[in-house]
Amino acid sequence: MVTCLSKLAVEDKEAMEQPRENDSLASDLQEIEHILGKTRRGFLRPYWLEGFMWYLVALGAWLLFVLFCAAVLPHMTVAKLAILLPGGIILWTVCAILLALFSWLNRPSLLRMAKILEHHEQTLRNDVVASLDFAKSILSDAFEQGASEGLARLHITNTVEKLRQSDAQGHLVQALPEPHVTPVIFALCS
Repeated sequence: MVTCLSKLAVEDKEAMEQPRENDSLASDLQEIEHILGKTRRGFLRPYWLEGFMWYLVALGAWLLFVLFCAAVLPHMTVAKLAILLPGGIILWTVCAILLALFSWLNRPSLLRMAKILEHHEQTLRNDVVASLDFAKSILSDAFEQGASEGLARLHITNTVEKLRQSDAQGHLVQALPEPHVTPVIFALCS
């Protein structure tokens, strides 16, 4: 009777510790995903800015085209110019919105962002993607029986610490290559 009670007490204690460990694991996973999300936003921000600058270049080119038509074609009336200018602006705006929507829908997933980050940052090589996989498989109870769950949890904790130490701003954009915006700047200046 005493051994049955002691076994039940041990099982209850293990059952109580498991949710605490899973809460810690879930918070580590959430922190990794948060850092990757901020990195993704910081990584894509220059591309969005470049797209907006190309939109301004297209509007400027359209304005120059309308002015050219007004200067070269003397039979162009103000009414035709009044239709041509806003029509082009509406066309370029619709195109810009569709391209922005397409790029937003095709932004890299967090897993893809982790792979990009690992590719460019040598200290994180094979850590972030493995930690994401380990955490998701442990939390969904699909962890492989041949592997050590304790080592996987330690790897996740170490990866979170590496990510915290990499940058105080909460993202790792500085580890990724910067886009080249020189062509669009020259286009805007001309």
